[in-house]
Amino acid sequence: MGSQRPLDTVRGIVDAVWRDGDTTDTRKVWVHPQMSGVDIDLTVFTTDTVPGTQNRSVDFHELYWAHHMSETKTVAVLMWLFELARKGPRLRPDMGALWWAGGIFLSLVVFSLSLLFLRATVMFTGIGERPNWIVSGTSAMLLIGAALAALTAHRKRAVQLRNYAGMAALILAIVLVMASLAQSAAVVNYFLPTAVALIAMLFLMGRPWGLILFLLTYILSAIFELVVVVPLTGRFDSLDVIWPWKLDSPICAAASVVILGVYAVINVAFLQPYLGDAARYFRNAPGNVMVRRAIRKDAVETIEQLHTCGKYDRIVVVAHSLGTAVAYDMLRSYFGRICGQLPADPKLFGREFQDVDSGRFNRAALRRSGRTIIRRMAQIEEEDRLAREKAGESKELQASGVKAWLVTDFVTLGSPLTHARFFLCDGRDYKELRHDFRRRKLEREAPTCPPLQIDHDGLLTFFNPRTRSRQIHNGAMFALTRWTNIYFPMFNLLWGDAIGGKVSNLFGWGAVDAPVSVADPPVNSFFAHVRYWDIAARLGRSAPHIVALRDALDLADSGIADDWPHARANL
Repeated sequence: MGSQRPLDTVRGIVDAVWRDGDTTDTRKVWVHPQMSGVDIDLTVFTTDTVPGTQNRSVDFHELYWAHHMSETKTVAVLMWLFELARKGPRLRPDMGALWWAGGIFLSLVVFSLSLLFLRATVMFTGIGERPNWIVSGTSAMLLIGAALAALTAHRKRAVQLRNYAGMAALILAIVLVMASLAQSAAVVNYFLPTAVALIAMLFLMGRPWGLILFLLTYILSAIFELVVVVPLTGRFDSLDVIWPWKLDSPICAAASVVILGVYAVINVAFLQPYLGDAARYFRNAPGNVMVRRAIRKDAVETIEQLHTCGKYDRIVVVAHSLGTAVAYDMLRSYFGRICGQLPADPKLFGREFQDVDSGRFNRAALRRSGRTIIRRMAQIEEEDRLAREKAGESKELQASGVKAWLVTDFVTLGSPLTHARFFLCDGRDYKELRHDFRRRKLEREAPTCPPLQIDHDGLLTFFNPRTRSRQIHNGAMFALTRWTNIYFPMFNLLWGDAIGGKVSNLFGWGAVDAPVSVADPPVNSFFAHVRYWDIAARLGRSAPHIVALRDALDLADSGIADDWPHARANL
């Protein structure tokens, strides 16, 4: 997430999983341009022979997409935070405290902006002695608009709009009369900033969480006034001192400036670098959709090129942070494009294909059999290509033949997919979010691991009434591809990785969640989100998190990723 440089991440991965780092290390890497020549800035890292194999080498490619996310606006991050606050404190059970702390701080930002905006208005208009004029003038303009809307709706016989506009006009008329008759500015001084903040909170965070956070923030502000401000001023006899968010209070104004300054620092140091990209990728604003579409297009074209270039018999997709969501979208999009062309005749695969399709395997057997089916699928494609070449078909016709799926492994590091219900789904509360996520899984918009068996479908195939035969369905990806999810467990919010976490509880028991640490015995690292390939730890490449990454990639294709130690510990 945020401000990646081309090839920085892939160099770190290569250094962690390929090199040994000692003086006797003979493993070599060559760097050369991508064969397609699409992007001259991105190169490929090619290894020599992998130990324990016969002439097997590895190419490391990088899908670079950060340039699409350039210049994320501060307001985009802030609006996304408000959307998360609107969904309630249920991102994960161990992150409830973070939601409450973040929600209260956002509320303080809203209170501060409301107060400073009103103070600036009073100073600019010169009505410091009669701040109630703000209410009078605003109410008068809104009253005129509401009255005209009610009259127009009545003439057009829009009954519901007429009723709403008429009720609004009545309320505004009452407010206007009260503000005009008020001889003292005290009511406005005490309540106007709070009223504006309440309206903003309900608009930005909705009900009930906007109202709950508003009340909690106001109560905490009053407690702060009584515990801190009153003793510092030494005045116990004045309501002006103890009333929070008072319009003409210099103490409240100073506190507002400090709160906004703290937010500015947090925004520059953390929100923009680490959450800016996520705010644009997950938030469904029109401008963000265009950016997300460009990223997904590049991603699908990349995975397609790797499948069709004819150089590889296995593809491992490794993704970190927001990249895991990009990679997940990439895989499901490309698999959905080619699944109808994949061979699905059990006679071509043997008993193992039927066992996987029926869901009779446990996790380790499913991961092992998926790799076997992918290997056989590649052989079938090669046999079909040779037959077409022998028949004298053109390269275009050869390319239109049997397809293969080569992605044996999907390895996620610090994945925000652990918060999928809140980042990917729509809903006003936890119940609606959970329902929407389940709908997406049942409709196979969100593939699970293993795939769901819907109606009479298998893990791999469904009966197509048009062709009157069984074919592989678009949700079957993780019946073939192993999903290994590596994460640093979170401790007290700032230690470990609060962004990553388990995914098997959301996407299915077939995904292996592997908690790791940088030391043995485990220790809690401060903000470990960017340490998944860090070899600077005391144990270097022997550290548990590096060993886990090497086992998950399994460059020698030895099968250790089927039931490796981290998977066995979680069975």
